[in-house]
Amino acid sequence: MPVESRPELGDFAAEVMRAFEPYRAPLTQPEIDRRRATGLLSALEEKHLADWGYPFVLDRFRFHMTLTGRVAPAMRSEILKQLEDRFTPLLDRPLTIDALAIFVEETPDSAFHVQSVFALGARS
Repeated sequence: MPVESRPELGDFAAEVMRAFEPYRAPLTQPEIDRRRATGLLSALEEKHLADWGYPFVLDRFRFHMTLTGRVAPAMRSEILKQLEDRFTPLLDRPLTIDALAIFVEETPDSAFHVQSVFALGARS
C-alpha cells in the first residue's frame, strides 16, 4: 500500500466500482459469513458489504496489491525477503495505472483469471 493516501486513486476506484456493479455476482451466504468471521467490520463496512459486495470500498478503500496467497508461518521470512528483493528498487518510482483489467472467478475459491484488459489514457 502507498504510504500516502491518493484521493484521485480512490475516486477512480469508486467510479470503476459503480460502473461495474451491475455485472457483479451476488454474494453467497458463505462469502458473507467469511467476511464477517473476524467480527471486526464496522457498521459502515457492513453496509458496504451489503451494498457493494466488499466492505473496504469508497471511504474505506486503500489501494493495495496482493502479492501472495496465504503464506505458511515457516515460509514468511523467506517470502518477505524475496518480495523485498524484488520490489524495494521500485518503491521510489511513480506508480502509473495505464490499464484496467477485468478478472473473473469462475467459482468461489477458484483462482481469478484475466478476462479483458483495457488501456487507459487519451485516445489519439
